[in-house]
Amino acid sequence: MWRAFVLAAALPALFPAFGQQTPASAITFTLKDAEYSKNWPISVVSITMNGRPIQFNQPVRVQGNWIKTVVVTLRNVSPKPITRGGMLMSFLESGDGTSQNPYQASWSTQGREPKIIWYSPDGTYHPPAFAPTPLAPIRIPPGGLLRLSFAKDGDAVQAKLAAKNVPITKATLSFQSFYFADDSRWTGGQYSLPPRKFPGHWTFLTKEQFFQGSKAAQ
Repeated sequence: MWRAFVLAAALPALFPAFGQQTPASAITFTLKDAEYSKNWPISVVSITMNGRPIQFNQPVRVQGNWIKTVVVTLRNVSPKPITRGGMLMSFLESGDGTSQNPYQASWSTQGREPKIIWYSPDGTYHPPAFAPTPLAPIRIPPGGLLRLSFAKDGDAVQAKLAAKNVPITKATLSFQSFYFADDSRWTGGQYSLPPRKFPGHWTFLTKEQFFQGSKAAQ
Protein backbone atom coordinates (compact mmCIF):
# COMPACT_ATOMS: atom_id res chain seq x y z
CA MET A 1 0.00 0.00 0.00
CA TRP A 2 2.81 2.38 0.94
CA ARG A 3 4.68 1.66 -2.33
CA ALA A 4 1.56 2.39 -4.36
CA PHE A 5 1.14 5.71 -2.54
CA VAL A 6 4.76 6.74 -3.21
CA LEU A 7 4.44 5.86 -6.92
CA ALA A 8 1.19 7.78 -7.25
CA ALA A 9 2.77 10.82 -5.62
CA ALA A 10 5.80 10.67 -7.92
CA LEU A 11 3.88 10.44 -11.19
CA PRO A 12 2.73 14.11 -11.30
CA ALA A 13 6.35 15.17 -10.86
CA LEU A 14 7.53 12.92 -13.69
CA PHE A 15 5.04 13.98 -16.33
CA PRO A 16 6.02 17.70 -16.39
CA ALA A 17 9.66 16.69 -16.85
CA PHE A 18 8.81 14.63 -19.92
CA GLY A 19 6.56 17.41 -21.16
CA GLN A 20 9.50 19.84 -21.18
CA GLN A 21 11.48 17.76 -23.69
CA THR A 22 11.79 19.18 -27.19
CA PRO A 23 9.21 17.44 -29.38
CA ALA A 24 10.49 15.54 -32.39
CA SER A 25 9.77 16.93 -35.85
CA ALA A 26 10.54 15.91 -39.42
CA ILE A 27 13.09 17.57 -41.70
CA THR A 28 13.56 16.88 -45.41
CA PHE A 29 17.10 17.46 -46.71
CA THR A 30 17.43 18.62 -50.31
CA LEU A 31 20.53 19.18 -52.42
CA LYS A 32 20.37 22.40 -54.41
CA ASP A 33 20.96 22.13 -58.17
CA ALA A 34 21.24 18.33 -57.96
CA GLU A 35 20.13 18.15 -61.59
CA TYR A 36 23.51 19.63 -62.56
CA SER A 37 25.59 17.15 -60.55
CA LYS A 38 27.39 15.87 -63.68
CA ASN A 39 29.15 19.23 -63.82
CA TRP A 40 30.41 19.14 -60.24
CA PRO A 41 34.04 18.50 -59.22
CA ILE A 42 32.77 16.48 -56.27
CA SER A 43 30.15 13.81 -55.62
CA VAL A 44 28.12 13.25 -52.47
CA VAL A 45 29.12 9.96 -50.85
CA SER A 46 26.86 10.16 -47.81
CA ILE A 47 25.00 12.37 -45.37
CA THR A 48 24.64 11.31 -41.76
CA MET A 49 22.96 12.67 -38.64
CA ASN A 50 23.96 11.42 -35.20
CA GLY A 51 26.17 8.95 -37.04
CA ARG A 52 23.26 7.38 -38.91
CA PRO A 53 22.81 7.55 -42.71
CA ILE A 54 19.89 9.60 -44.01
CA GLN A 55 18.52 10.15 -47.50
CA PHE A 56 17.89 13.30 -49.49
CA ASN A 57 14.26 14.16 -50.28
CA GLN A 58 12.94 11.87 -47.55
CA PRO A 59 11.63 13.19 -44.20
CA VAL A 60 13.78 12.25 -41.21
CA ARG A 61 12.85 12.66 -37.56
CA VAL A 62 14.96 15.17 -35.64
CA GLN A 63 15.03 16.20 -32.01
CA GLY A 64 17.15 18.42 -29.83
CA ASN A 65 20.27 20.12 -31.19
CA TRP A 66 20.59 17.99 -34.30
CA ILE A 67 22.25 20.48 -36.70
CA LYS A 68 25.71 20.01 -35.18
CA THR A 69 25.50 16.25 -35.77
CA VAL A 70 25.08 16.48 -39.56
CA VAL A 71 28.12 15.33 -41.58
CA VAL A 72 28.33 15.35 -45.38
CA THR A 73 31.06 13.27 -47.02
CA LEU A 74 32.19 14.32 -50.50
CA ARG A 75 34.52 12.64 -53.00
CA ASN A 76 36.88 14.64 -55.20
CA VAL A 77 36.02 13.49 -58.73
CA SER A 78 38.16 16.16 -60.41
CA PRO A 79 41.71 15.59 -61.70
CA LYS A 80 43.16 18.18 -59.28
CA PRO A 81 43.73 18.27 -55.50
CA ILE A 82 41.10 20.34 -53.68
CA THR A 83 42.49 22.93 -51.27
CA ARG A 84 39.28 24.61 -50.15
CA GLY A 85 35.57 23.84 -50.25
CA GLY A 86 32.41 23.69 -48.24
CA MET A 87 28.65 23.66 -48.01
CA LEU A 88 25.85 25.82 -46.68
CA MET A 89 22.81 24.37 -44.92
CA SER A 90 19.96 26.86 -45.25
CA PHE A 91 16.53 26.98 -43.66
CA LEU A 92 14.46 28.96 -46.15
CA GLU A 93 11.36 28.84 -43.96
CA SER A 94 13.14 30.91 -41.31
CA GLY A 95 13.06 34.23 -43.17
CA ASP A 96 12.46 36.01 -46.46
CA GLY A 97 16.08 36.59 -47.47
CA THR A 98 16.10 40.34 -46.69
CA SER A 99 18.62 42.02 -44.41
CA GLN A 100 15.81 42.60 -41.92
CA ASN A 101 14.72 38.96 -41.94
CA PRO A 102 17.52 36.78 -43.33
CA TYR A 103 17.44 33.04 -43.71
CA GLN A 104 19.14 31.15 -40.91
CA ALA A 105 21.97 28.97 -42.16
CA SER A 106 24.93 26.92 -41.00
CA TRP A 107 28.31 26.97 -42.79
CA SER A 108 30.86 24.19 -43.08
CA THR A 109 34.14 25.13 -44.76
CA GLN A 110 37.58 23.56 -44.90
CA GLY A 111 40.86 24.81 -46.35
CA ARG A 112 42.34 28.21 -47.12
CA GLU A 113 41.37 30.70 -49.80
CA PRO A 114 44.23 31.32 -52.26
CA LYS A 115 45.75 34.78 -52.12
CA ILE A 116 45.11 35.29 -55.81
CA ILE A 117 41.42 35.96 -55.21
CA TRP A 118 42.34 39.25 -53.52
CA TYR A 119 44.12 40.59 -56.63
CA SER A 120 42.25 43.03 -58.83
CA PRO A 121 42.50 42.84 -62.67
CA ASP A 122 45.28 45.48 -62.64
CA GLY A 123 47.41 43.38 -60.30
CA THR A 124 46.94 45.36 -57.07
CA TYR A 125 46.45 43.35 -53.92
CA HIS A 126 43.35 44.07 -51.82
CA PRO A 127 43.01 41.66 -48.88
CA PRO A 128 39.93 42.07 -46.69
CA ALA A 129 40.28 44.68 -43.96
CA PHE A 130 39.06 42.24 -41.31
CA ALA A 131 40.13 38.84 -42.54
CA PRO A 132 38.86 35.86 -40.52
CA THR A 133 41.32 33.51 -38.89
CA PRO A 134 42.64 31.27 -41.67
CA LEU A 135 41.48 27.67 -41.61
CA ALA A 136 43.88 24.74 -41.54
CA PRO A 137 45.18 23.88 -45.02
CA ILE A 138 43.84 20.80 -46.79
CA ARG A 139 44.83 18.89 -49.89
CA ILE A 140 42.22 16.36 -50.97
CA PRO A 141 43.68 14.32 -53.86
CA PRO A 142 41.60 13.08 -56.80
CA GLY A 143 39.44 10.29 -55.43
CA GLY A 144 39.95 11.47 -51.85
CA LEU A 145 37.21 12.25 -49.33
CA LEU A 146 36.25 15.55 -47.73
CA ARG A 147 34.06 15.35 -44.61
CA LEU A 148 32.10 18.48 -43.74
CA SER A 149 30.62 18.88 -40.26
CA PHE A 150 28.19 21.56 -39.06
CA ALA A 151 29.29 21.26 -35.43
CA LYS A 152 31.05 24.64 -35.28
CA ASP A 153 27.95 26.86 -35.38
CA GLY A 154 25.20 24.24 -35.16
CA ASP A 155 24.12 25.14 -31.62
CA ALA A 156 23.98 28.87 -32.41
CA VAL A 157 21.87 28.33 -35.53
CA GLN A 158 19.60 25.95 -33.63
CA ALA A 159 19.03 28.62 -30.97
CA LYS A 160 18.14 31.23 -33.59
CA LEU A 161 15.65 28.88 -35.21
CA ALA A 162 14.06 28.23 -31.83
CA ALA A 163 13.83 31.98 -31.15
CA LYS A 164 11.98 32.53 -34.43
CA ASN A 165 9.41 29.93 -33.37
CA VAL A 166 8.37 28.99 -36.91
CA PRO A 167 7.93 25.42 -38.19
CA ILE A 168 11.06 24.23 -40.01
CA THR A 169 10.50 21.26 -42.30
CA LYS A 170 13.26 21.71 -44.90
CA ALA A 171 17.06 21.96 -44.90
CA THR A 172 18.65 22.93 -48.22
CA LEU A 173 22.31 22.04 -48.80
CA SER A 174 24.27 24.00 -51.40
CA PHE A 175 27.94 24.07 -52.39
CA GLN A 176 30.35 26.93 -51.82
CA SER A 177 33.28 27.62 -54.13
CA PHE A 178 35.91 24.91 -54.50
CA TYR A 179 39.56 25.82 -55.09
CA PHE A 180 42.30 23.57 -56.42
CA ALA A 181 46.04 23.28 -55.85
CA ASP A 182 46.87 25.45 -58.90
CA ASP A 183 44.46 28.23 -57.70
CA SER A 184 41.84 27.31 -60.30
CA ARG A 185 38.29 27.11 -59.00
CA TRP A 186 34.72 25.96 -59.42
CA THR A 187 32.11 28.48 -58.34
CA GLY A 188 28.53 29.11 -59.36
CA GLY A 189 28.66 25.96 -61.50
CA GLN A 190 31.54 27.38 -63.56
CA TYR A 191 35.18 26.26 -63.83
CA SER A 192 37.85 28.92 -64.28
CA LEU A 193 41.61 29.43 -64.35
CA PRO A 194 43.23 32.40 -62.58
CA PRO A 195 45.10 35.11 -64.49
CA ARG A 196 48.80 34.31 -64.90
CA LYS A 197 49.82 37.91 -65.48
CA PHE A 198 48.34 41.34 -64.88
CA PRO A 199 46.27 42.98 -66.08
CA GLY A 200 44.20 39.88 -66.58
CA HIS A 201 40.94 38.09 -65.93
CA TRP A 202 39.87 34.63 -64.89
CA THR A 203 39.45 32.29 -67.86
CA PHE A 204 36.17 30.40 -67.87
CA LEU A 205 36.19 26.79 -69.03
CA THR A 206 33.71 24.00 -69.57
CA LYS A 207 34.08 20.92 -67.42
CA GLU A 208 35.50 19.03 -70.39
CA GLN A 209 38.14 21.72 -71.00
CA PHE A 210 39.03 21.87 -67.32
CA PHE A 211 39.38 18.11 -66.95
CA GLN A 212 41.16 17.51 -70.26
CA GLY A 213 43.58 20.39 -69.72
CA SER A 214 44.48 19.05 -66.29
CA LYS A 215 45.15 15.55 -67.60
CA ALA A 216 47.22 16.92 -70.47
CA ALA A 217 49.42 18.82 -68.02
CA GLN A 218 50.15 15.73 -65.94
